[in-house]
Amino acid sequence: MHTKSLIKHLLRIDRIVVEDVRFEETEEEEFLIVRARPFKRDTFRCPHCGKQCKGYDSYRKIRKWRSLDLGSTRVYIESYAPRVNCKEHGVLVARVPWARHNTGYTYDFETAVTWLTLHATAQDVAEYFRIDWHTVGPIARRVQESLEKEEPGRFDNLRQ
Repeated sequence: MHTKSLIKHLLRIDRIVVEDVRFEETEEEEFLIVRARPFKRDTFRCPHCGKQCKGYDSYRKIRKWRSLDLGSTRVYIESYAPRVNCKEHGVLVARVPWARHNTGYTYDFETAVTWLTLHATAQDVAEYFRIDWHTVGPIARRVQESLEKEEPGRFDNLRQ
């Protein structure tokens, strides 16, 4: 298995093209940076409705999303995320297949944080995932809102 295929498999992200994998170092720790992009058919999509949109500008900022760690190494996915002009929702950063809109974390990272939040304090979750404890609540709220949209009636007919 090639390195890029292995990384894609470990990150568990479909519809992604891994362009490059590299390590970056600071004095304190080492990071794995995965340069990725969505498949061509998945680019320039509105993050709310998923419709293909016109590009808004040539905004070519590289953005980073925190993914689950591999061992003791922090992992980030980086990619260009252009802005699109959706007829229904206006100007927004285009959807990426690995993260929700307006967040710096991948789906798997947010799901893991939310699961552990059900079993531990926000401080413990923050220490385990090496994030600020103030971000634990908003992450759990985003996951809950996402679940409510996917299955709005999942608690209907619930009995004691």
